[in-house]
Amino acid sequence: MKKTLLMLLCLLVSFTGIQAQEVSLDFTSNDWGLPEGSANKAVNTATFTNGEYSIELTGSSGAGYYFNTDGYLMLGKSGASLSLPAFDFAVSKIEIVGRTGASTS
Repeated sequence: MKKTLLMLLCLLVSFTGIQAQEVSLDFTSNDWGLPEGSANKAVNTATFTNGEYSIELTGSSGAGYYFNTDGYLMLGKSGASLSLPAFDFAVSKIEIVGRTGASTS
């Protein structure tokens, strides 16, 4: 009986200590320090941070990335990519937040 109770206590402690978190990356404002405006479109791979998380953006010739004046993160249609950060904790959900009305293409 004592061993069973000890084993149940150990299982309870291990399950309550490991809880996955939800992560939200908000691109509705330029808290990331992204290049602003299409005239400043970047194509080189660069890392940007919002103070809590870091992301990596990559472009290619003709397909860069920038934050436009209407409040959208713009990625070129071919060759541009957004890489999410590595987390040192369990993640149950990653939510990418953008302004409504943006094109999904």
